Amino acid sequence: MLYIANAFSLGMIDASLAQYIAVTEISLDDAKKLVSSNKFVSSVGHESTAKLLSRILGVKIEAKRTMIKLTENDKLLVFQLLERLPEGKVLSDEEIEQLFREGRAKFLLVAIVTKQIAEMYKTISDILKKYLEIAIKSMKEKSG
Repeated sequence: MLYIANAFSLGMIDASLAQYIAVTEISLDDAKKLVSSNKFVSSVGHESTAKLLSRILGVKIEAKRTMIKLTENDKLLVFQLLERLPEGKVLSDEEIEQLFREGRAKFLLVAIVTKQIAEMYKTISDILKKYLEIAIKSMKEKSG
């Protein structure tokens, strides 16, 4: 399953399955391909972020404060702000879009690496490299 969120938390993983967490930055074009070629569940918690993501990704993203738990083969597309906002600050559509245009927000693809996969490889870098390679290949195959 593909999930879309505006943040990532360790509470989103099933620790009994996960050995490592693989995170890679992806481009807007790759994010568009990912959402256009996969069913997804939105866990975007803010209406203004959901509106911006709908506009730039070209698909309807609903604002939902849904709790998710990543399991084997799940992926999480995160629209991540790269700075901490003042307490209580709610950004407008324009402010979020400006942060993105200025490179102060980006897309990350998150996946868990299960213990079974981790056992197949000897080093952490080999594990992460191979897992991201598989995830990106899978994403490209689905987008045609």
